[in-house]
Amino acid sequence: MNEIKSCKKCDLYKNQVPLLDEEKMESTSMVLGVSAVKIKEQMIKKPLGKDTRSGKVIYEIEELAKVITYKSNIVKCLPLDKNNAIRKPSKAEMKCCYENYINEINIKKIYRVVLLGREVSEFILDKKINFPKLEDKFTYEYIEKDGIKYLAVHHPSYMLRMKKDIRDRYKEVIADFIKR
Repeated sequence: MNEIKSCKKCDLYKNQVPLLDEEKMESTSMVLGVSAVKIKEQMIKKPLGKDTRSGKVIYEIEELAKVITYKSNIVKCLPLDKNNAIRKPSKAEMKCCYENYINEINIKKIYRVVLLGREVSEFILDKKINFPKLEDKFTYEYIEKDGIKYLAVHHPSYMLRMKKDIRDRYKEVIADFIKR
């Protein structure tokens, strides 16, 4: 992890040090978002922390599955625009950080990854993703690539706008995938 912490492959490291999940845990499942959030002094300093809206959903899924996942983002540092507002990372920035993602997979011995949202799903899987219609018994199909099972899902922040039964189904499907 020290190699990732000292990464300077792109200029994003100037905005903020890489945000990593450094909890000591044995987990074969990872939840992967698109980019880091701004670290604040009083906040938990890890990706998809309980202090974020999306992080809260991930923790609810873990409770349902009775499994703790390793949490990360494809881009570990904070992408900012010229006005210092958080922006989505560019494809070039994602490519720069891809090696760090592979290192995390190898270090943590991950073989199951939940991909949060279209940007990270299409980048990692290198293909167009068609998410299912959010109806009563919708499901997501996992894709295997390089010995890793991937589940591309709607982003949790999008799911927060859905009816409770759809949100509950979303959590069930992901919980089932990560606890296998």
